[in-house]
Amino acid sequence: MSLLSASDLAAAVAKLPGWVVAEGKLHKVFTLPSYGQCVDLAMSIARTAEGLDHHPDLVLRYGAVEVTTHSHDVKGLTARDIALATAIEGLPRGDIDAGRFSIDLRPYVGMQPQPGLDSLPWKTIAGGVQFAKVARQGSTGLVAYRIPADAGAEAFVPHTHLGGELYLVVEGTVVDERGRHPAGSLVWMPPFSRHTPRGEGRTTIVVLWPAGVKA
Repeated sequence: MSLLSASDLAAAVAKLPGWVVAEGKLHKVFTLPSYGQCVDLAMSIARTAEGLDHHPDLVLRYGAVEVTTHSHDVKGLTARDIALATAIEGLPRGDIDAGRFSIDLRPYVGMQPQPGLDSLPWKTIAGGVQFAKVARQGSTGLVAYRIPADAGAEAFVPHTHLGGELYLVVEGTVVDERGRHPAGSLVWMPPFSRHTPRGEGRTTIVVLWPAGVKA
């Protein structure tokens, strides 16, 4: 791919707020209020770059993500750099709950605990909650929770989903700062989202953790 002409480059960069050209490279610093949000943006940029097969230099620090791109093969800026910067501009940022997803599946499927749940290796943890490891592949874990109707307050602690969390409510209702999720709800929480869930009535959920959880 050929280098952009000076006029074409100037016209393209004018449409990219905050991006500047310096030493033959396209550069921008994104400022965000928390480290978690910076990490989330950097991960989103990395995934976008993989999809475009064009990889910028990233510098991550508290409160900021620096992005620098140029086309190594021609030692300058090409349409690939403009396409990457344009894609990065379209990424959500500033809200670590951007991308949160929840849907009630009850109109489509029946939700009832099955006998196989009883065979899981349950152990009792804080507040009388039962926890079982279902499966693990690399850093991704599938676990299950049974929350009794009379679970103590110590069972419900705020925690952060480092790689996101996907959970299915099998029975009962999960309640957190963002609403109520009855049996049949499938809920996705994006990386670095945080909440303090609790159960209403006897509640059973199955949880997929792509990268674990941090209290």
